[in-house]
Amino acid sequence: MTGRHANRAEIPTPPVPGPPVAVPPRPAGEASSLAAEWPLLAVATVCGAGLIVVLSDHFRRGTVMFAGGLFLAAGLRAVLPAPVVGLLAVRGRVVDILTLLALALGVLLTALLVPPPS
Repeated sequence: MTGRHANRAEIPTPPVPGPPVAVPPRPAGEASSLAAEWPLLAVATVCGAGLIVVLSDHFRRGTVMFAGGLFLAAGLRAVLPAPVVGLLAVRGRVVDILTLLALALGVLLTALLVPPPS
């Protein structure tokens, strides 16, 4: 080096770690990718059924079903281990459960507080 910084030593930069992995990957061939996501499919089925009921002009019933799907998601996230829960795992277990419970309670309260059409 020449110039002002000629007497300074080179400081090595630390290696940059890769992105964090929340859930260990499944071994190849353990199960088909769709069947392995059965918790998410169960929740999506209940929530989708609730949306269909809402679209068939039964707001309160459908919204309660949708909230039930969110409660199901919170329950599955609480009970199942990390390799099995699949795509229901977004953050840490406690954060996921609290978030799903808050959403479920909000949807349920909305269903119960909205007055029926007159």
